[in-house]
Order: sequence, then C-alpha cells, then structure tokens
Amino acid sequence: MSINRVKILLFTLSLFTASVLHAAEPNYDDLIQESLLLRNSGEFAQSEAILRQALPLANETNEVDYLLAMVIAFQERFTESMGILDSSLQKYPEDIQLLLGKARVHSYQGSYREAIEIADQVLALNSTDIEAIALKARVYYYQRRYGPARAQFNAVLALDAFNLESLIGLYDVELAAGNEAAAESALDRAARISPDHIDVVTRREQNTHLSNTNAHIITASYGRSNLDLPGYQDWQARNLEYRYLSQSGNQLYLRSENAQRFGLNDTLMEIGGVIGGTNSSVQLSVASTPGGEILPRQRFRLGGNVLLMQATDTIGGTTLGVSYTQSRYDNATVKWLKADFTHYLLNFNAWLTPGIGIIRDETGKQTTGWNIGAHWQARPRLLVGYNYTDAPDTELNVTTQTNVHHIYTRFDLTDATNIRLDLSRTSRQNSYTQDTIVFSIQHRF
Repeated sequence: MSINRVKILLFTLSLFTASVLHAAEPNYDDLIQESLLLRNSGEFAQSEAILRQALPLANETNEVDYLLAMVIAFQERFTESMGILDSSLQKYPEDIQLLLGKARVHSYQGSYREAIEIADQVLALNSTDIEAIALKARVYYYQRRYGPARAQFNAVLALDAFNLESLIGLYDVELAAGNEAAAESALDRAARISPDHIDVVTRREQNTHLSNTNAHIITASYGRSNLDLPGYQDWQARNLEYRYLSQSGNQLYLRSENAQRFGLNDTLMEIGGVIGGTNSSVQLSVASTPGGEILPRQRFRLGGNVLLMQATDTIGGTTLGVSYTQSRYDNATVKWLKADFTHYLLNFNAWLTPGIGIIRDETGKQTTGWNIGAHWQARPRLLVGYNYTDAPDTELNVTTQTNVHHIYTRFDLTDATNIRLDLSRTSRQNSYTQDTIVFSIQHRF
C-alpha cells in the first residue's frame, strides 16, 4: 500500500472517530427533555441524575438550576432545594422562574405567606403571569380557600385553556369541595392533554380507587399507664378498630376497647357509622360493655359536622362539630353535650381545635368543660400536635374534674400505613396523676 493511501485511510479513520465521539457527547437540550419526561412520569431521582449531567453543559444555569431544585423538592429535600434556588438567584436576581420556584418550595413546606408574597411580587411585574396565578391558586387550595382557588385556576384557564397544572388544581379543588362531577370533568380535560403525566395518572388511580373500590382501614393500639398511687403501676389499654369506607363516601366501623385498671378488666364493643361528605356529615354509634365496671355498660353517641365558614383572604376556614353522648354506668347515667371547632390557620399548614361542653353527672349536677388543641403538618408525612383538656371525667362511677396534657406525633410510613405515638399526663382532682404512653399503627387497603 502506498504512503498516500495510508495517509488517506488514517485521515478518514480520524474523521469517523471524531464524528462518533462527537455523537456520543451528551447534548444539553436532549438531556433537559429527557429529564422532563422522567419528571413527568414520577421518576424524580432519575430526572435529578440527568439534570446533574446537564448542569456543566449549560451556558446559563438558571433553567437547569430551577428544574434541579424542583425535582429535589419533589423528593422532600426542601433545604437543599432552597439552597440551589438562593444560590442561582444571586447570579440571576430577576429570573421569574427561579423566584416562582422558591415560592413553590415555600408552599410545599407550609410557608404560605412567603409563597404568596413572592407570587404577588411577580404579578406586580406581569399581572397575567400564568405560573404566579396558578401558584396562588394552589396555595389557596392548601389553605382550604376553595372559592378563591377555583377563581384563580379558572383565570389561568381563561388565558391558557390547555394549562395542565390548573386543570389538575381545579380537579383537586372541586373534589375537596364535594363537586365530584366538576372534578371529573377537569380531570378528563387534563387526561386529553397529557394522559401519561404523573399528576394525571395518580389522580386517575385515586379516583378509580375511590369510585370503584371500597376501602378498609385497620387501626391497632396498645397503651400503658403509671399512677402515683402504690399498687397501681401497671394499667393497660388495647384498642382494635376496623373501618369500612363505601364507594359513596359513607363509613361503617367496629371497635373494641379493652381496659385493665384497679385489678379490673373491661372490654367495650362499639359499632358506628358516618354518613356524609367533605362539608357535612352525621355520625351515630352505640357501645356495650358486658358487666362493665370501668367502662360504661351502654353508650350512645350522635353527632354531626358542618363547614361553618369557608376561608377568605383574611381568615382561615372553620368547621363545627356537635355531639351528644349518653353513658350508663351501674348507678346512674352521665350525659355530655359538646361543640368542637376546627379552625385552619391562613398562612400555615396548621389548625386549632377548641371545644366546649356541658356534662350532667351521676348526681344530676351540671358542669362545663373545655379543651384546646394545636396541630401542625410539619412535613408531608409528619404530623405533630398538642391538646389540653379541663373537663369532668367519669371513672368507677364517679365524675371528677380532670386536667389532661396530651402530645402526639404521627408519621406516614407509606401512603397506606402510618404509626402514631401519644404521651399524656392526666390529673384527677384530689385523686391521682396518671402518665400514659400509647403506640398505634394504621393500615389502609
């Protein structure tokens, strides 16, 4: 072979090798598109990995910074996500997408005031910014302000009839407000736009589950108590409940409560049901304890819940629950009439539960009692709370003024299973102080 032919061959080979290597190099735009497909299908960890490959290839990093921060937030790593956004905003302080990303992370954490402030900051620059309007609508939904949320989502859809986020948001709002037909219509529109999007798929699965499949919930708990009385250091309580949620949203439950105190052992059996939906319901239950010495021999309870006030721009929503309970013991009947309120705080993922009641004890004497609770959804899977009660309580056929301090935490292990830990201190006037710990597990299938 001549030297010239060798040179031509080597040159051709070098061109081929270079073209292959060039083709193998990752392309920024292709990586972004791949990450979006993974994100939209719910593969957040894989989407994050692709975005980290795209980051060093970007001429300007604001786009990939935003996308990376959001998929990290979707994995509940909020501090890391906020750090990326803050760092990028130092380089791009007027980037609208980065600002709205920061607002979204605030909303995921329950910092609603901060989220609204950033959205309003963006809307002051552009009153028709679709992302800012949709974000405010989503925050209103989190605050249970369904009327303003619906209006904001519809405002987006008036600007962009194919806005998937607002159609999904409208579905969530209508479903929460009890308008199932309107919710289904919004979801159908979203499915026509992107049937494989994770938000559409998950809501379709939830909707199918709620519409066509009856749900079952099992809850089991075990508790132990110590008293400051000699000889009463080992009280125990066991509870087991089965709850059936029908296709129509009504519920039926069976509950067993076993109590061991003062060397006595009682088991109460209860059957009850709930009829109604999100905004109003009626509850009824009856219970019996054969030979009851600690727990009531018979108990009847009737109650109802109603949406008292929908959230507005200045105050959160409030619900009211009213119940009447009649418990028969060996020597007399004790009656309770109680009103419980739930007030949702406007700018926090938290709510308060004050209540007041009137009791007529075994002697015919009427006494009032009250309680207050504070509850905070600290993380998407973590709920913590505190309750204080100052009210009469009946034990061993005697009603005594009682104070209770109670704290609890609940953690969702999965979408179907959660665990809960309760700690309480009960002080019965002129009687004893009791410390109790209760562990519970709940599973839905």
